[in-house]
Amino acid sequence: MKKNIFCFLGVILLCLGSYSVIAGNINKNPDIKGVVDIVESSGYKDIREVEREYHHWSIDAKNAEGENVEIKMDLAGKIIRVDKDD
Repeated sequence: MKKNIFCFLGVILLCLGSYSVIAGNINKNPDIKGVVDIVESSGYKDIREVEREYHHWSIDAKNAEGENVEIKMDLAGKIIRVDKDD
């Protein structure tokens, strides 16, 4: 009987540990500083505006050629679209 209780408690602790690892990975989306770091490391400069939209980030910056662009980044930090901004 004691062995069954310890096995049961072990399974519960294992499940709780797995849950905390999974839940901890859910909130790894970049904050504003992380967004700026990603944009700069991708070759963009002169970042003028960073705005969190409902499903993405919107960033106004200049590309390597000095053109104004609007960058769309998903909430996980992946650049999904770059448009010239006139």
